[in-house]
Amino acid sequence: YALRSDTTDTGASDDLTTPTLNLSDASNVVLAFDSESLPYSASTFYEVHASVDNGQSWEIVFTYMRALLDLGEAASFTRHHIPIPQAAGKSQVAFRFHARGGDSQSRGFWAIDNVNISADKSVATPIQLTASKAANGRVNISWTGGQGPFTLQKKSTLTGTWANVVTTGDRSALVEAAGGAGYYRVVEGAAP
Repeated sequence: YALRSDTTDTGASDDLTTPTLNLSDASNVVLAFDSESLPYSASTFYEVHASVDNGQSWEIVFTYMRALLDLGEAASFTRHHIPIPQAAGKSQVAFRFHARGGDSQSRGFWAIDNVNISADKSVATPIQLTASKAANGRVNISWTGGQGPFTLQKKSTLTGTWANVVTTGDRSALVEAAGGAGYYRVVEGAAP
C-alpha cells in the first residue's frame, strides 16, 4: 500500500483498513508492519488506529505526526511492533492506516508493507459450578471460569441426554428444582 499526497486540501484523507478480526481467545496482541514515510507538509499526518467495535470508534495507537521525521527528511523503511492490549479478548478488532492532509509539492508519501497481527492464545479457565438452595423450590447455579455466552444444561439421569435450560451472558441462573435429582453443566457458547 502506498499513498502520495498531491493536494493542497489539508482535510483530504485516505485509509487502508484490515478485515475485522476475532481475537476473543487472544492475549498479548501486537500489530507489526513495515513503513516508510516522507512528510513534506506540516499539515500531513500518518496515523495507525485500532478499533475493538468493528470500526464504530477508533483509537490512535501510532502516529508520524512530525514526531519521528523532520519535513523533507530522507525516508527509510522501518519495522514497527506496536502492542495493542485493548484488542485482547475482543471479537471485532480492526486496524486502519490513516493518512490526512495535503502536500502541494507532491513529494510526500507513506508506504506500508508486511502487516502482521500476532497474539498468544489465551488459556481457558475451566468452568466450576456451585449450587445453592433458593426460595420457592429453586436452585441458584453459579459458575466461574470460561468465556460467555454460556448455556446451562440439565439431564435427569447420568445416562440421559443433556437438555438446554438457559443461554446467558451472566455467570448464574435460577432454576426450578422440581422433578427430583438432576445433573447440571455449563458449556461455553450459545445453544444450537
